[in-house]
Amino acid sequence: MSETNEKLSPEREELIAFRTEKLIRRHKADSVLYWTVLVMTLFAFASAVYSLVKCIFGSEEMLETYLNQILMCALALVCLNIPHFFRRRLKVRVPDFISVIVYVFVFLHFVLGEIYRFYDHYMLFDKALHTTGGAIIAFIGFSVVLSFTRLESRKVKLSPFFLVVFAFCFSLSIEYIWELVEYAVDSITYRVAGFAGAANMQRWKDGVEWSEELGAYVAVNVRGSGLKDSMTDMIVNIAGALVVCGAALVGLRLRPDWFEGKRLISYKKIPEYVRSNVAGMNEEEFSEAYAAMEAERAAAAAKELKRRSKAKKE
Repeated sequence: MSETNEKLSPEREELIAFRTEKLIRRHKADSVLYWTVLVMTLFAFASAVYSLVKCIFGSEEMLETYLNQILMCALALVCLNIPHFFRRRLKVRVPDFISVIVYVFVFLHFVLGEIYRFYDHYMLFDKALHTTGGAIIAFIGFSVVLSFTRLESRKVKLSPFFLVVFAFCFSLSIEYIWELVEYAVDSITYRVAGFAGAANMQRWKDGVEWSEELGAYVAVNVRGSGLKDSMTDMIVNIAGALVVCGAALVGLRLRPDWFEGKRLISYKKIPEYVRSNVAGMNEEEFSEAYAAMEAERAAAAAKELKRRSKAKKE
């Protein structure tokens, strides 16, 4: 009889039901943050549209700026719904903390960074986002490959070292693609709108100035400020990915169960995954897991009782 179909004790079945429900449930904080960021982004979008309308009927001096702001808001709205797309269309469970990071990251980049120009006003803003981006993407890559190897452990068995190497390379690949996107946007907008209307995603304009003698823009940085920006972006991305990969490698060796609810997984596979894990526990591991479940239930009951008492007094 297979590990996932064998008859288990009532206590193990109880633990399976508890863990399955816990993985499927979505916390309210996730939804609250989503709607908060969505409303703030829509407000910025409405503001940009209003400014664009005034610009069209006015001097049209900042027309390109407002069009860019509307584009950034539209991209932000699309990216904000990526976790929802995974949940509803692909039927994949996205951990709450990953959703929260995506919402915050999208708002910081598109709204604060691109629309309100934090990238220009705060020197470390761009590098901080690239560092955290490297960490986030590394964890997502680690989460995906970990799900495959754990769910089909008899067919695919990967070492912890391979898992973190994959996550590290995955993060670097995404960063490389993003730098190509920045280069493409800067190049295309330069060809379409010239120097004044071109994007500055790679900060290449920072090392260029107008020469009255030559009657043209010339580079004042020997290797180009755009090259420096791209290289430092990649370096801080590597730093963020290394931190996550190092922590994941240690965690896999010392506390592999810690990753249970912190990775992407198909909703259909959750019952099978939980049953397989619980069935594979020895008596000591099961006793610890069962005690943790009871403690969590007791804490939830105490919290609910406190909430009801407070509501009754009010």
